[in-house]
Amino acid sequence: MRCGCRYVYLLMGVLIGSAVIPIAYCLVWSKCTATAAITGAVSGICLAIMSWLIAAKTLEGELTLYSTGAHNPPPSACPDPNSNSKLSESRFVGCLGRSSAG
Repeated sequence: MRCGCRYVYLLMGVLIGSAVIPIAYCLVWSKCTATAAITGAVSGICLAIMSWLIAAKTLEGELTLYSTGAHNPPPSACPDPNSNSKLSESRFVGCLGRSSAG
């Protein structure tokens, strides 16, 4: 099983990128709770992996190392599998931060 640096870079973007917005909220927003940040990061990684695999299966017709590593932009408005997760995790963190900070 061989995978190059491009594949590792793409995989790291999918796995690590989902924690960016919750960490940023923790740093700059005083009403962001730990529960909100953790929920945002965990839901973000689940959505990132799901959209990455769906895009690979839809575009290439199979789930293989090649199809998940082919970084063809999806034909939707989101040019990156991470875009979906980053948008949704910010909603999770924002809703949980507002509801639990009283």
